[in-house]
Amino acid sequence: MTNFKRYTVSTDFVRRNPTTRIMLPDNKRPFKIHPSDMLENVWLLYEQEQKKWFLINPILAENCEVEGVVIGDLYHAVYSDGEYFILPVTKSSEGLGNTYSESLEEIIEQARGEWMLRGKADKDKMIHRAITAKDISKKVKWQMDFYDCLEDAFQGRVIDKVADLKNNSSRVVSIEEEF
Repeated sequence: MTNFKRYTVSTDFVRRNPTTRIMLPDNKRPFKIHPSDMLENVWLLYEQEQKKWFLINPILAENCEVEGVVIGDLYHAVYSDGEYFILPVTKSSEGLGNTYSESLEEIIEQARGEWMLRGKADKDKMIHRAITAKDISKKVKWQMDFYDCLEDAFQGRVIDKVADLKNNSSRVVSIEEEF
């Protein structure tokens, strides 16, 4: 089981205008992925109405049924202009393939070594596309720590209590009474 305490975001860390976003890379700027900074197998919830991502405590996630809660990985990424972002990659459930995620993971592996430019997704094949960005030899210094990026990006949106879950999601289906 993943040690959630290791990467929980401090609720004391609040900034009105976060500089780190949680998103797929845009298709206008070259990006690179940190060679080792990532969190694997975290519980995530994207609330469409709020347009925000939440981290969910795994014990809570395993004992509640909430529509839209997924397991995913979070990657430390940066654009060539120096803007950092967190790249979420959600995983499919119950052994079903997810070609969007699989293609994104291939792009991530390539972006760990070279600058990439995301292309338009192929909706027929359900895959992301990217090409190697030409004429960029800039080296990344990774000046912003990964955990600082996570704190900045999540802005305290960590759900670790049932009350937090009920307050932040309208899609709670059931909650186990005994956990």
